[in-house]
Amino acid sequence: IIPLVESVVDKLELSGEHSIMVQAIEETGLREMLEKTADTIPQLDGSYTVNQIRYTILAVTDKQYREQGINDLPSLCNYLKATDEAGKIDVPMSDSSHVLFRYINYHILSGAYTKEELVYTAVDGDKKVLDSGLANEIITIQTLDGISMLNRGSEDSCAFVRSNIPACNGYIHRI
Repeated sequence: IIPLVESVVDKLELSGEHSIMVQAIEETGLREMLEKTADTIPQLDGSYTVNQIRYTILAVTDKQYREQGINDLPSLCNYLKATDEAGKIDVPMSDSSHVLFRYINYHILSGAYTKEELVYTAVDGDKKVLDSGLANEIITIQTLDGISMLNRGSEDSCAFVRSNIPACNGYIHRI
């Protein structure tokens, strides 16, 4: 058995299909956060507690970007500027108000979720609401007739293309 040692970012990078998203993660300064696997917290009694850190990435491929006329990071920023009224472009990309920072955080979920966990609802057709990594922004998932859609009914709705890609600190789902 080969141990799983690649982080969610490493897996995106190794796939060769997510160069724009990986570059966006780099430019926003989020790579270090997304490569962490644990956090050691000192306790008052001198001992330490280790908390596992897990993420779920909703990843967009370079091919999907190209279909939208996005071929590189500047064209992604221009696209986002036109679609994100709250985001800014005249601040550093690592600033939480930059459109790219907001966009990447929207595609990050705190915790490791398989597709089955993401789409499960007690009643078929119910919407599941998840907090994205972007403050005050949610992602909805709804399954109808066996097809699970993210943000069904909105302009940015999409489906799962490939799911449950494991990493040492979470899962990747291509959307």
